[in-house]
Amino acid sequence: MKILITGGGGFIGSVLLIGLHDKYEIISLDRDQGPRQTKLQALTKDKITFVNGDIRDEVLLDNLMQKGIDVVIHFAGGGGNNACMKDPALAVTSYVHGTHLLLKKSLKYNIKRFIFSSSQAAYSTFKAREMPLTEDMELMPDDLYGALKAVAEHEIRDSQLKFTTLRFANVYGYVQGFNEIRKGGAIENFIKAAYDGSDITIFGKGEQKIDYVNVNDVLHCIEIILNDLSAGSDIFNIGSGKLVSIMDIAKTAAEIGREVFGHQINIKTVPAPEGKIWPDRLISIDKANRLLKWKPLVSLSDGIKQIMTNAEAPEK
Repeated sequence: MKILITGGGGFIGSVLLIGLHDKYEIISLDRDQGPRQTKLQALTKDKITFVNGDIRDEVLLDNLMQKGIDVVIHFAGGGGNNACMKDPALAVTSYVHGTHLLLKKSLKYNIKRFIFSSSQAAYSTFKAREMPLTEDMELMPDDLYGALKAVAEHEIRDSQLKFTTLRFANVYGYVQGFNEIRKGGAIENFIKAAYDGSDITIFGKGEQKIDYVNVNDVLHCIEIILNDLSAGSDIFNIGSGKLVSIMDIAKTAAEIGREVFGHQINIKTVPAPEGKIWPDRLISIDKANRLLKWKPLVSLSDGIKQIMTNAEAPEK
């Protein structure tokens, strides 16, 4: 099977390349060049074809699809909401026009399945909604990132292609061979504080709850999908199936940090800036469990410990 992975140099894309390189023939398409790609080439033993380019380049897509692609795994885009707001033009053209072109070429070259990386933000971010969020609920995005994911979802659903759309909760985890502490959400910020030996800072009382899923569980889900391309088109939530409070995440990070780094780590609370606290969002994973026979296997504490155990000082 030949697979085109867009956004192969990103966080989840890197995990897919490393995890799938010895099982499939893979082409990775990504805008970014540099040392990360060189490292991925070494980690995947030069078994992957790396292409530096943009999903909005129609000629490039034609050239790639002509190589006999069977499956497209689409992870490219403009990043999360902060990145989207920083460069809205790039976000819109990447998530909407880029996805449109990928679908157009996938239809032209008879791709067997189109796997799309969506987000729980397509349901909403700031609205308080009935929990858990299920795949049949109305999409009510209220930030740019969620809106762009929802638009892309609609076009994929209305295409003639066989597709699998995955609405991810907050994804975290360790990328084999990349021991840097990533910039990201609460988990990454707490791990960085623990590494530095500084206080872990949380907003308010830390009562806000988040659904986190480990990146290796995401890889496992995609492997299941690739093993059965005959399945019908569908949409699945991929999360942990439970909420964990910011305070509990901080306590877990502090405890594991003391064990791994050997120094005392304190938790400090500060007033939350306006708009920093939003409603809890729990996505149901019952459908993925029932139809894909998938369930998350990596516990939050194990996932945090794996990152900390492999952590290296960020470059100066």
